[in-house]
Amino acid sequence: MSNSEKTKILLIDDDDSLRKVYEMQFESFPQYQLFLAPSAQEAEKIAKKEKPALILLDLIMGKKPGEPIGIMDKLNGFNLLSFFRAEPGLKEIPVVVFSNLDNPKDMERARNLGANDYWVKSLMVPSEVMDRIKDFLELENAKRAVNESMEKVQRRERENEV
Repeated sequence: MSNSEKTKILLIDDDDSLRKVYEMQFESFPQYQLFLAPSAQEAEKIAKKEKPALILLDLIMGKKPGEPIGIMDKLNGFNLLSFFRAEPGLKEIPVVVFSNLDNPKDMERARNLGANDYWVKSLMVPSEVMDRIKDFLELENAKRAVNESMEKVQRRERENEV
């Protein structure tokens, strides 16, 4: 399978070990091409260039291991989500928040900013994440097919009215 036929997925997380775990996990799934971004700046560049089918976004970025989570750490992920939702060419890309923040207020805020789903990393093993990615993308493809069919029907109805 060539890279152009693979489904592109962007994982945004500043945790080196987590990125390595998922890089190894994705090696077993040749239908996917994984892009890794350790920062919001890198994520923005990759998203604009590659137009992934799915973005997995950590909310806490820029925090050093062992440090308490500060409001600025959370803002990086929330700000990036807001950017994706406002940016032409990127706003239609599904974004799943993939974070250890399991506070209902953070979940609600992410959904209000346009997150398509919210997965808590610490509650999932990598194989479950891969299953959820597959299921999520299949559902997104089904939704897209339904929307395209509805648009065709509406176009035909408009043409028949003339």
